[in-house]
Amino acid sequence: MPVWEIVGWNGSEEIFRRNVPIEGMGIDHLKALLLALTAKHSLDDAAIVDCYRDRDAKAHRVHLDVRESNDAAARTTIYTCGLGLNCWFVARARDEVGVNVE
Repeated sequence: MPVWEIVGWNGSEEIFRRNVPIEGMGIDHLKALLLALTAKHSLDDAAIVDCYRDRDAKAHRVHLDVRESNDAAARTTIYTCGLGLNCWFVARARDEVGVNVE
């Protein structure tokens, strides 16, 4: 059964790893989860509030966004959310034995 492989890093230290069945989590929910994990592990309450302010507001911060990139060699899309090298989370579709799923 295909899964989302979700891995979190703080610098070079792995801080989170979990496989979640794709069947129970669509891409929109996956992106929301990556945002929540990044906020939990990276930001204080005030910074989280500022991330959710209107983009044209003076206090708006652009810390929380999910980027998509295509790994042509692996034939999969990788979803990334993070704050530089400090803390970031990556998700991609895999089968249960770790092979990329299209």
